[in-house]
Order: sequence, then structure tokens, then C-alpha cells
Amino acid sequence: MSEHAPAAEFNLALGRPTRQSSGDADGSRSGAAVSGVFTGSFSFSTSEETNPWWEVDLGAIVPIGRIVLWNRDDAGLGGYERARPLHILLSDDGEAWRTILTSRTVFGGRNSGKPLVFDSLLPLYGRFLRVQLERHGHLHLDQVEVFLSQPPLRWAAMTEAKLDAPRVIGRARLWHDAGFFSNCSTTLESLVHLQAWGIDPAAPDCNAVYLGYREHGEARDIHAEVFAHRPAIALPGRDAIPEPFALFYAGHNHLHYRDRDFATLRPFLERFFMPGPRVRALQERLTAGAGFDPARSVAICWRGTDKHLEVQPADIGEYIALADRLLRDGKADRVLIQTDQSQARDAVAEHFGPRCVFFDELPVSAGDRALHHTDLSAEHGLERVEFARRLVAAMDLVAQAKHVITHTGNVGLWIALFRRSAERLWQFDRDRQLIPPPGAVAHFAYQEANAP
Repeated sequence: MSEHAPAAEFNLALGRPTRQSSGDADGSRSGAAVSGVFTGSFSFSTSEETNPWWEVDLGAIVPIGRIVLWNRDDAGLGGYERARPLHILLSDDGEAWRTILTSRTVFGGRNSGKPLVFDSLLPLYGRFLRVQLERHGHLHLDQVEVFLSQPPLRWAAMTEAKLDAPRVIGRARLWHDAGFFSNCSTTLESLVHLQAWGIDPAAPDCNAVYLGYREHGEARDIHAEVFAHRPAIALPGRDAIPEPFALFYAGHNHLHYRDRDFATLRPFLERFFMPGPRVRALQERLTAGAGFDPARSVAICWRGTDKHLEVQPADIGEYIALADRLLRDGKADRVLIQTDQSQARDAVAEHFGPRCVFFDELPVSAGDRALHHTDLSAEHGLERVEFARRLVAAMDLVAQAKHVITHTGNVGLWIALFRRSAERLWQFDRDRQLIPPPGAVAHFAYQEANAP
């Protein structure tokens, strides 16, 4: 957990419906145990009976990380003693119960500061929680707290959680800041991990990131500016994500994109990463201005500037040779070049002549600095948020081309994610080796054409 992201605690039992085995016909007393008001005395008491119990309905099957029982403090050691031995049980439906703790410990209340605390490193799932005495007598407690279990997010912290039956919705505040699509990757990883934990993710709070895409000192959530949030899109259940790091890890930018599970990732992408209305309008302008027809195009994405600081990119000539092969095979009849490096754009444009198009509203550089690290206003006449919109618009359009040739890195990964598939996507990996689409026979033609 980052020092920038202190963990918050969320008491799932607060104000929830309760009941007890006896002594509270209308439920008015049993509910006092989840009021959050500590009295130092008992807030409820059952009648004297065998194995009396008290329970709370949490409203949904939720991930539980901590349970705290607060005893009465006003009856001395005898009062403490009467709360043992006891069981804590969980149930999904209020009928079938499983015991998660049996305690014979003497524990106190708020005044003593010695409650009974049960912590679980991994989440315990259940909707109903019951406390049951294992003997004949009265069961009475001051307060019962049931805290939400939170995943150990690497790039974010939970800042909000609420019950919206039948689910718990949680909002993560992102704190790790880097390039635009690197931020997208850490955001997606955090969202996947929340869902895999059993917490339905709300729109991410990205006010502390994407700093290179807003003006200095400006308070603005660039993610919300660029992407639409569609909460009606249902995400896969936690059982469908048994290994969240296998589904998505921010380091996947250097793996082979054809191995990604696009089907399971698709709902996350469509809920949180669909280009917003202003980006869609911009795409229409870019498409018309460049004369770009995705169905007829081979799109080349070549990342220059500071890419060599991360991995050594394949030479632009390799991209040109593959695009030539695809054009000769009749797969397309024009080439789109999207790059941040003017030398690469000029090389592709010179080779393909009038068959080459590009989005001239996207700035390029001849230097060695990433564009979001430059003075965009002075050098390119662009507000930073507008650059972010154009960047997403362009990469989403690249993803729509009939064939895509890309590199390894977060930009390449997000082209694949926007495409929702590795079909007809050709990737030069971190070793500068060409990774063809699944089952692509054109790969062999490419190898033969370029054999020494």
C-alpha cells in the first residue's frame, strides 16, 4: 500500500437489519448492536435459553476481512465471562451456516479497549453473520462490527464503499502516475482486482494521475474527460476471475497480445474505457481529414521518442516491409501511419506515397522526449486535455483498421484492447521478433520474402 493511499475501513453491518433467537419480538433491541453507538452496557439481550444467537443481514454476499465484537463493560468480569464460549457463523442464504470462529476468550468492550477481533487475510464471503453462545444462558453484547475486506491494490486505494444490493460498490483512487496508457493499464488492473475480490468497481477516481495531460495546478479527472462510464455494463462474476493477475497485469504491455483473454476483459473495457462523446466527435473529424477507411487500411503504430529507454524498438523498415507484404496480398490498399516520431512518419509516407495517410492533428517530434513532457501549448498549440483526447481518438481508430502492425508497450497493448482481439494484429515484441496473429499464414510469406 502506498503512503499516498491510506486504507479506509468500511463497516458493512452498520444500520443493517438484525434479529435474535429470543427476547426481542419487534427487533427494536437487536438492531442497536449495529448502530455504531457504544454505551458500555449491552445493546441487546436474548432470553435465557440454550445456544442463544444474534445475527445481521449484510444485504449481499460480501467479502469480509474483520469482525469485531464489543462486550458490555458495566458488569465486571462476570459480564465478560457470560459472552463465552461462542461461535461466529456465516451463511449465504440464512439457512446453511458454517462456523468461521469458535472462541473461548474473555473479551471486553469500548471502555476496556479489548474487544474480540477476528481478522482474515483472505476474504470470507457471506451475507448473514451470526453470533451464537455455546451453552445455556443470555447472549448480550454492546456492538458488532463487520468490516469489508479489500484487495491489496498495487496502484490505488479504496476511498469509498457502499451497499447497493445485491452488491458492494467500491471506488478506487489511483495514485501511480506515468504516461497516458500506462495509467490506463494500472487503472484496469485495479478495476479487475476489485471485481475479482467481490467488490463491484465504481468509476475510478483519477484526480491524482494523468498529470501530464492537464495544465499545471489544474484539478481535473482526465480519465473521466476522455472515457465514458457505462455502469449498466455487467462485469464477470468473481468466480470468472480466479487469477486476476493472469487476466490483467500492468506488466502485460510487454507480453504477446494474442495471449490475452479479450472475452473476459471486454466488459471492463466497454464499461470504463469507451471513448467519450467529445472523443467520438474528434474521430469523425480525424477520419474525414485523413481520408482514412479502416476496412481498407493497414495501420502502422510505431513509438519513437523515448521508447528505447524501455525496450529497443524494431526498425521502421521492418514495419514497412510487412505492410508491403499485406498490400501485395490484397489484404488492403492503403497504409495509416500513427507515430510520435516525424522521421518514422516521413519514411512511411515516402515509401507508400499517395497510399499513405496520417492524422495531421496529432503532433510529432524529431527529438527524444515524450510529447506529454513538452510544452504542448507553446510548441504545438494544444491544451493538454485536448492532446489526451486526440491520442485516444487516434489509437482507437488505429485499432479499427483491417490489419494493425504495432510494437510492444502500453500504447501497443491498448491498441489490442481497443480492438478487443488479436485477429489480424501483428506485434513486434520486446526482442523485435514478429508475433503474427493466431493462425496467420501471411507470417510465413513474410518470412520467406525477407529470408537472406
